[in-house]
Amino acid sequence: MKIFGIGLSRTGSLSLCHYMKESGYNSVHYFVKETLQEIIEFCKPYDFINDAPVSIYFEELSQAFPGSKFINTTRNLNSWLKSCSCHFTRGPKQGRKLQAALKYRKRLYGCERYDKTKFIKAFYRHKRKVSEFSKNNDVLTLPLELTAQRKIDLLKAFLGNYNLPSSYPHVSWVRK
Repeated sequence: MKIFGIGLSRTGSLSLCHYMKESGYNSVHYFVKETLQEIIEFCKPYDFINDAPVSIYFEELSQAFPGSKFINTTRNLNSWLKSCSCHFTRGPKQGRKLQAALKYRKRLYGCERYDKTKFIKAFYRHKRKVSEFSKNNDVLTLPLELTAQRKIDLLKAFLGNYNLPSSYPHVSWVRK
């Protein structure tokens, strides 16, 4: 069984990935692949995969990996916008990762750099997409604002694994 983190960037996806790694899941956070087939192939050896491009292609990944579970990390809109305005103001570094990151950003947010209006539309579009998807799939919504203990309790029940670590990390990605 695969577990996919389908929340948008800046919703606690990096912290969730660290928790899943600490829990013994072979995990990866954000990766660069050009095509859907490359994304599917990349996901095969992992137990937990999240952030872009998963947050873009989660519907296709559910078809490629039947029986998977999905964790949608969320965040209060205003808090999310504030975090995005800092994170997405500068462009990513040069090279192949730059082109892929810009492609992912364009697909998710409708722009390559932070644009408040487009990010608000993307936030609600993603929320609707996940809501529709969750009608037929196993999805846990995990708000950033929940206490660490509540997150752990929800994850244990959702994953059916009651031996998960008792501490939930807060990991902040800082651009250098």
